[in-house]
Amino acid sequence: MKDTVFIGWSGSVAVAEKVAKRLADDNYCGKPGGQNTDDNKLSIIDKVLGDLRESDQAIFILQNRNIDNAVSSNIYFELGYAIARFGLNKVHLFRDKDVVLPSDFNGFLINEIDTSTDECIDVIIKEFKQKQRRAVTINKMELISHRYQLKNLINEHISDGSKYSDYEVAQYVLFYMQASHMFGEERECYEEILRLNDVYSTNIHGDLSIAVNICLTFFEVIISIASTPGKSEGEYITREHFRKLKRRYESYMSELNQNDAKDIFRQWAEIFMYEQLTYSCMLIANNPETTDDRKIDYYTNSITYANKCLGLIEAMEKEDTIIKNGDGKGILALLKAYLTRNLYFAEKYLGNESLWKDWLEKTIKIRQGLSSGTMEGSVDTKLSKTFEMEYYLSIKDKLASCIDYSGRKDDLEDIECYVRKIENENARENVYISQIRAWYNNAN
Repeated sequence: MKDTVFIGWSGSVAVAEKVAKRLADDNYCGKPGGQNTDDNKLSIIDKVLGDLRESDQAIFILQNRNIDNAVSSNIYFELGYAIARFGLNKVHLFRDKDVVLPSDFNGFLINEIDTSTDECIDVIIKEFKQKQRRAVTINKMELISHRYQLKNLINEHISDGSKYSDYEVAQYVLFYMQASHMFGEERECYEEILRLNDVYSTNIHGDLSIAVNICLTFFEVIISIASTPGKSEGEYITREHFRKLKRRYESYMSELNQNDAKDIFRQWAEIFMYEQLTYSCMLIANNPETTDDRKIDYYTNSITYANKCLGLIEAMEKEDTIIKNGDGKGILALLKAYLTRNLYFAEKYLGNESLWKDWLEKTIKIRQGLSSGTMEGSVDTKLSKTFEMEYYLSIKDKLASCIDYSGRKDDLEDIECYVRKIENENARENVYISQIRAWYNNAN
């Protein structure tokens, strides 16, 4: 069952009851206010407040009463309580064409309907459904930098309900997944989401269920990563983990594609899944048991996935909300950096020199932008250092490829300065910093 929806009404309960029936057809529980009241136990207002407390959203249908040709004054009390409890995003307001509202409603988004025809039911249901599919418009790097707020929002929504729709929280789950991956907190996130999924499984459905499953599937792979001793870039996964991720992602994509309408959650979900499929192909190609023939297959597939993902990102970058909140210079640029670096490795393995050189230059350019602080939205200090490290990692890749190019000496000096900076800061060393340091020491 999806959300419980309180239906406040003035005038006639008939429209509210028809709306409740239509909501039930879509697996929502519609509750017309003030119904089934036992006068010996509860007043109407107590019943209404009780229904509101047990609901997740509210629809209000304002009609004039026959007795005085005016809207019941009680409805304004109920409406105020609903807005305070759920927030404006989860209160859906409709008025009959003959209703005149107080001036306090100026500026409110109120849908006008004609309650004399059943077509008004279609209008109410359509508007209600559209508001369930709101895009998260906050800059995604700011969300990622404040990942603990994301965690609390998701916990609250799944366990007790929140002012957000399942559709919005499905997007938040994807961004929390990305945040946990960037901060190296994959296991903690996996265990937390798994617990929520086990305890509150009846509250997780539709798009939110897909988002939760994407998160769990990805982190099952990430926490299974092994490494080859003595090999600088030897992280790998097993064939079983790779095939499980691929099979599940194909299933999730098929489910998402059942709806041909433009869908922001679907766009984000596909971008993350294709980027993760690209990465997973690189990991399985690194497996010591992978034959040379299969390596070629995996690298070729990674190129296909990466180009598909870049196409989706390019389309999303043209969206007005993405332009306004700066995601093109933030999270999308970061994902492009991941993709272009993997394209560099794949094309290099396949021996396509002109292509791998091109992808290497592109990833360096993107990472330079990320590390120089030009992305929009506040960025956590730890992430800023990660972006800096990833930039120098790409410079190391260029130097290690033995490319004779102008500026090589400058890049060598930059690597030297970075290594000395890390040493002076006594920074915690990860596998990538170790790669940079090892290459620099060997080169000298």
